[in-house]
Amino acid sequence: MTTLAWHGFVFALPAGWEVTAFRLDPKRGEFRFHERLIDRGQLTWVRMAGKPDLEGLARDIVDRQLRSAGTPEVVTEVQRRGPWLIARASRGLPFQALAWVAHDQRLLHWTFPVWEGDGDGQAWHGLLDSLVAQPGDEVRWELFGAGVSLPRRFVPVEVDARPGVIRIEYADPAGVSVTARRFGLARSLLSERPLQAWLRRSLFADRARVEQIQETARGGVPAVRAAFSMIGERAFDRVAWRRWPGEAWWWHEASANRILGLEQVGPPKAPRVDLSRAG
Repeated sequence: MTTLAWHGFVFALPAGWEVTAFRLDPKRGEFRFHERLIDRGQLTWVRMAGKPDLEGLARDIVDRQLRSAGTPEVVTEVQRRGPWLIARASRGLPFQALAWVAHDQRLLHWTFPVWEGDGDGQAWHGLLDSLVAQPGDEVRWELFGAGVSLPRRFVPVEVDARPGVIRIEYADPAGVSVTARRFGLARSLLSERPLQAWLRRSLFADRARVEQIQETARGGVPAVRAAFSMIGERAFDRVAWRRWPGEAWWWHEASANRILGLEQVGPPKAPRVDLSRAG
């Protein structure tokens, strides 16, 4: 299972499901999922002023899908499963699952490509049952295996997803940024140079000045911790560059053959995140 956590909702994805497309706007966004090029579903979210009529909305979505596909009109059936309202037409056709997250005023909407009945073993059973969307001071973010738990004031500002290399940056109004990284094929990377050297190389590429770096452990696995500084703002009146302090943790998860990293940098007096427990 792979965790997907975004904008306050958390799902455990079925094994083999991959995020193949995304639109990450906090007010209206979506993820698309495939398994070996087979369409498995689409998740959308919408921030709304108030709770909609879920049953009426679900029936309308199914009706519009059938009309656009030229399918003869059939009766839409609805059922409840926990917080979800599930709407379907007949076997072999797409079906919907909708849930309302009250504390966040957010509508979650899954579209699955084929209704194959409601018997045991359906992948969407565990997927829908895994939903966690509770209010709290912290929000869990996890995408493509790069995860972090942050105070609610942080929001994502950039996602760089390349094969084997994931970088996701979050920021708060005070100017503090937290970056979550994930590198695949860790054993191959670590055969070329040690973890400390990879961290130093990454900080150098970001034009950071490494001030201290040491080997340590995190959660029982080998880790490296670094203190650094980098240019954060320029005072034009004095033509001087101000440097902001930063901290980085990188560690090696041998069981998953990946390197994970968390970094933060920001103005000196801005409140910081405890990276030792944020992963």
